[in-house]
Amino acid sequence: MPTGGKPTLTQFLIEERRRHPGATGDLNALVTDISLACKAIARKVAFGALADALAQELGSAGGINVQGEEQKAMDVLSNALFIRATEWGGHLAGMASEEMDAPYVLPPQHARGKYLLLFDPLDGSSNIDVNVAVGSIFSILRAAAPGRDPQPQDFLQPGTQQVGAGYAIYGPSTMLVLTLGRGTHAFTLDPMLGEWVLSHAMEDSRRWPHLEIALNLSPVQFRHVDLETTLRRLVKAHGVEPSRFVLEITEGVLLEATDHTNAILEALHSIGFKIALDDFGTGYSSLAYLCNFRFNKIKIDRSFVRRISRVDISRTIVRSVVSIGRGLGMDIVAEGVETEFEAMMMAKLGCTELQGYYFSRPVDAEQMTDLLANFQPRRQVSALTPVQLPHGATA
Repeated sequence: MPTGGKPTLTQFLIEERRRHPGATGDLNALVTDISLACKAIARKVAFGALADALAQELGSAGGINVQGEEQKAMDVLSNALFIRATEWGGHLAGMASEEMDAPYVLPPQHARGKYLLLFDPLDGSSNIDVNVAVGSIFSILRAAAPGRDPQPQDFLQPGTQQVGAGYAIYGPSTMLVLTLGRGTHAFTLDPMLGEWVLSHAMEDSRRWPHLEIALNLSPVQFRHVDLETTLRRLVKAHGVEPSRFVLEITEGVLLEATDHTNAILEALHSIGFKIALDDFGTGYSSLAYLCNFRFNKIKIDRSFVRRISRVDISRTIVRSVVSIGRGLGMDIVAEGVETEFEAMMMAKLGCTELQGYYFSRPVDAEQMTDLLANFQPRRQVSALTPVQLPHGATA
């Protein structure tokens, strides 16, 4: 259980941000990325012995680290996971690891931030071939020259100059211990939570074989190196057809438009999943997303639906998005439809699917079964085809 009355790492970081209204959020984002690295390493440590590539994940890697210790294969893998999770976000100027002879230089496509990260990706890894606890250690420093590649001496700062520090312990559960200068706090990290949600959604979907099911993927889940493998395993385990599922992603997934992002999207398409771009029209939503990535659906944000009766420009934007999306062979979903007028207008403007409180409030799986058994479609209105299914289903 977390100390200091902070139930989750996310809530703790939000409260820290509130204490410093002028903060940019870079430190919180970096800590979140570090926690993602720890989750990925925890998964490998916990399940490495069950992997097909057992010989590759355990044993010696054949090298010596900067401490003069024999490198284990899990050292090398954990180091790569730490780098992958933290290099992309624009929060770091550079990083250094016990497993590297020199500071790591960020790839040129990634922005340089204002922090430095030092870490031992898997401390105690000499015990990795036996069931003894191991962990990761990290320290966050301020970059001497934010926005630029650091010099080696920039990493040699007194401990009193640390912005944050902590460690993760891997075992039956993973604990992250963290300080940002105001006490020490401990949090339990659950790397399986996202998989648990996906698994239950697939199992519940078997009750309604005629429905299309939408699943939200967070940027953290999407960046997880095992997402494709996880979804393949869950589809097989639950005996469901991937084409019944729409994986909804937001622009947060696409801000780092890397080859890795494209590769995962294409892999999910190849499995048979449909992909929807959620909340389109908010944030930095760009038409370039529609050109660079293959989507089956666009979901128009509720903010446009809400203003459809008062603001002409909203209608123009919706009509344009519909025209572009349909021209690219995509379905168009209007989110947050709450009134008969909104339903009529969004259908008239060309949206192919509608969802929102106009059809049903959110319900759990048991209530959903009852709702489907007794559901009466909304009466037909001008320019609106009668909706045959409630919220969460194709309209």
